[in-house]
Amino acid sequence: MRFTPVIGAPEDAIRPLSSELEAAAKRRGLAIRNHAGEPVDSILRGYFDASEDGGTTRIEYVWDVLDENGNRLHRIQGDEVVPDESGSAWGAGHAEAMRTIARKTIADYLAWRQHGSG
Repeated sequence: MRFTPVIGAPEDAIRPLSSELEAAAKRRGLAIRNHAGEPVDSILRGYFDASEDGGTTRIEYVWDVLDENGNRLHRIQGDEVVPDESGSAWGAGHAEAMRTIARKTIADYLAWRQHGSG
C-alpha cells in the first residue's frame, strides 16, 4: 500500500499519524511503499478537518482507497473527539488522536480487504 500526502492537516498533526500508520501496518503484516513507481495493491488518499467547539475538537477523516489508476475502490471515514482548551482546532495535544486514527485506518482497511475488497 502507499499513502499520498494528507490534505487538510498541519505538519505537526501529520507526523504522529504517519509514524503510527507505518507502525500499525508493520504490526499487521502490511508493507507501505513510499515511491510512486513501486507496484501496490492500494493507494490511500487522506482528507482531514478539525473543528473546535467549546473545549473539544472533532477531527474528521476520510481515506479514499484507490487502485493504481486512481479509481476509488472504497472509502474509510470517521472522527475522533478530543478535549482541547487551546481555542484552536489544530491545537496542541492531538497527537494521540492522530495515532488512534492511524490504528483505526489500518484496521478498517484490513477489514475491507478481508471481506472481498468490494
